[in-house]
Amino acid sequence: MSNAVTDVLNRLPKAISDRLQRGRNWVLLHLRMRLRYVAVVIVVSSVLLPWLGSQVWIDPVVVGGQLAVPLVSQEFFSLAFDPVILLGGTGALAVYWRFGQTEYQLRHRLYEDIMLVPLADADDRHGDPPGSKRAVQFEMDRSVLVLGETGSGKTEAIKVLAHQLQADPDEAFVIFDYKQDYQAFFPEDDIIRLSSRDSTVTWNVFNEIEEDGDYDEIAKAVFAGAEVDNDYFTNAAAQVLADVLRLIQLRAKPDEIPTNVDLIGFVDTVDVDHMREWFVAEDLSSKKHLPDGVEASSNIVSILEERVKAVFRDDFGEAGTFSVREYMADPRGRVLLLDFPIQQSASVQPIFRLLIDWSIRFGLDDDRGSYYILDEFAALPELDMLERLINAGRAYNCYAILGVQAIPQLRDTYGSDKADSLLSGLAQEIHLRVGQGSVEYCRKRIGRERVERNVGPDEDDEWLVETDENDIRVFEDYPIGEDTLQNFEAGRGVVHTPAGRQHGRLYLLDAINGRLLPADRPGLAARLWSRLFNRTQRQPALEKREPEAPPQLEERQKD
Repeated sequence: MSNAVTDVLNRLPKAISDRLQRGRNWVLLHLRMRLRYVAVVIVVSSVLLPWLGSQVWIDPVVVGGQLAVPLVSQEFFSLAFDPVILLGGTGALAVYWRFGQTEYQLRHRLYEDIMLVPLADADDRHGDPPGSKRAVQFEMDRSVLVLGETGSGKTEAIKVLAHQLQADPDEAFVIFDYKQDYQAFFPEDDIIRLSSRDSTVTWNVFNEIEEDGDYDEIAKAVFAGAEVDNDYFTNAAAQVLADVLRLIQLRAKPDEIPTNVDLIGFVDTVDVDHMREWFVAEDLSSKKHLPDGVEASSNIVSILEERVKAVFRDDFGEAGTFSVREYMADPRGRVLLLDFPIQQSASVQPIFRLLIDWSIRFGLDDDRGSYYILDEFAALPELDMLERLINAGRAYNCYAILGVQAIPQLRDTYGSDKADSLLSGLAQEIHLRVGQGSVEYCRKRIGRERVERNVGPDEDDEWLVETDENDIRVFEDYPIGEDTLQNFEAGRGVVHTPAGRQHGRLYLLDAINGRLLPADRPGLAARLWSRLFNRTQRQPALEKREPEAPPQLEERQKD
């Protein structure tokens, strides 16, 4: 009992200190939000005290005096004010405004696990979105959608949000970089850059495999988006690929892991007869797709060879050791940047789809937090794990910031029903300038409001609510017009939360960097830089290594 009392007493001073600090930050926040009113109080006080006959340290200063104004008055103007209160008070206020903690910094101190959408100027507000008119709060445990066409400021908005993510060194951070917008955002030495060219690591598909079902998942991903005349051949080629991966793994030398080079070499050199023979020897199910003497067998193998060579090209066709599985298990404070090569878009889409799906899958299976920035994700074939990330991610400490140019693009990739399901799980959104195809979604998200206008006696409208004898009728209408949504200037948009929305213009990160987070809580990029300079010894676990001679297929000895 005494130990419990002692423990409570030991914790009491810290608890009191934390409460006092929180109270101080609350007072400072509300003072910061009302500086203009404080300035008015200071000016009024500086005039009111001399008028009441009070004096602070020096005599009041009198402005104006006697001036003859014929037919009006002999006294033109006379005003006394206290210079200590006026100049001292407004000067102190100006110093605090310039050098004190900003509203954004104070909110981050008061509330944990939030992201702020800082607005340079604020317009209409509907409902009661968390925060203030110039600092809308997003909960960090919910995924966010940023919708905007090219040039609308979508990438800058995502950077402002990403800057505030507080990922620990043991938490994974995955970025899909569609147009190379994020590479300069992070220190180069702390980026694991994975692409078809100039990668910092080389990916090995075999290092992703731990259980038998992984072969089928990988083969399915490789053929995602494949277009052939007959779906049977595509499905058969995918099943054959899964068994090819199994076969290469089975026949590799002991204690050696095959690489992508072995996969390419196998499909390039092994003909359909040898493939069938080995499938039969290992009793692999795809042997049924390669019957002897049937032309379809050769067609399936040709489709397989063409697909593998198209997908596993350049860096993805080299011998490497890196795997997304390994990174998600031990990020070591680094960012996995999936650099999408637009010039090879069609051929490498399946690999990037697989890498993103794999990272989400392993993130959801881990108790630690994981973060995803998926800008222009709709440019890839449908991600199998995305719906689970959006709708169940908060239960698994997985959070995403998603960027998309247009709602029709999302519907084309995922279908209308699946797209609607994804969008329904995104309660936090930023809508910037959009094209015609996205206007309907944006207006429905905003909703209709009751408005009054004068109309003629014969005018009819399906959204008419009521009328009176003066022909003033109440309608339900959208508060933001179609033209307005399509003509927002860059950075201007509507911020949506479950509790309401705020219309305004977002700050660029460069304009607010240093004022968004407290001084003792650096942004994501700054924290990565500090890890780089403070690192005394680096373990190159995920670096490239010179491959040894690739394992060769060999005949297994029969018992």
